[in-house]
Amino acid sequence: MANPTTYLRPTTLDQAFELSQQPDSVLLAGGALTLGMLDLPYPTVIDLQAIPELHRLDMDEGGITVGTAVTFQQILDWADMPDVFRRAITRAIPLNMRNNLSILESLRQRNHPMLREWLAAITAHDIGVQWRDADQQDWTNIASLLSHPDEFDKLFVTAIDIPAVPDRQALGSAFVARTPADVPIVNAAVYLYLNDVGEVESVFSALCGASAEPVVADTLSTLIGNPLDAANIASAVKTVAAMVNPVGDYLGSAEYRREMARVCVERALTECLAKLSK
Repeated sequence: MANPTTYLRPTTLDQAFELSQQPDSVLLAGGALTLGMLDLPYPTVIDLQAIPELHRLDMDEGGITVGTAVTFQQILDWADMPDVFRRAITRAIPLNMRNNLSILESLRQRNHPMLREWLAAITAHDIGVQWRDADQQDWTNIASLLSHPDEFDKLFVTAIDIPAVPDRQALGSAFVARTPADVPIVNAAVYLYLNDVGEVESVFSALCGASAEPVVADTLSTLIGNPLDAANIASAVKTVAAMVNPVGDYLGSAEYRREMARVCVERALTECLAKLSK
């Protein structure tokens, strides 16, 4: 495996994009996880921390747009940060790591167990990812990008958009772990909308630790058109087993992970119910 021999620090987006087209290079902003690797398999490191546009942090009543060089600790200053995101960032990720873990790195290192709650939350909430290539600038929702990981990693990602959670919508999450402060073995996040008569209009779920893939996303379609209550939640989560294909390891067998997937989705839905019942 290679170790870096070249360090580049562009100061504009155009420079950074051109440099990012080099083979065998890694884009870096922060580096709390990437630089912890024993061998960094890239001869060229491109440091993005000197690019002002990648440090944008624009907040309004509709949500927050976050540049990819912004750290996890910095986005916690958003007063309207949904509590599920706040838990995902703070529960199992220590302060010293949050100070050096950027949005970009969280997308690039999405297989890391420490990021599972964050990954499930951004997938269930279907955040927007802003990117550019040689021909255009555009944005795509995170679920679509994660379904094409090879293409995702070729994009030059500049920002993410996290919407606020308005009335009649809720975001819930749940996890199982060895200890309350440990990384999750299995975790889930659910985002749903109720219509004006209290029925589920749409619902999105995301699971980590229940598949060889970093995240599994699904719509719990049996909930749609029905009231959100305990009976309908219990019925809907019966489909979870069919949407996951766990890989067992020392933390839990495939059967255990499959059952915990169902439990986590049920708990996340129950959290949504509690929020919407207030």
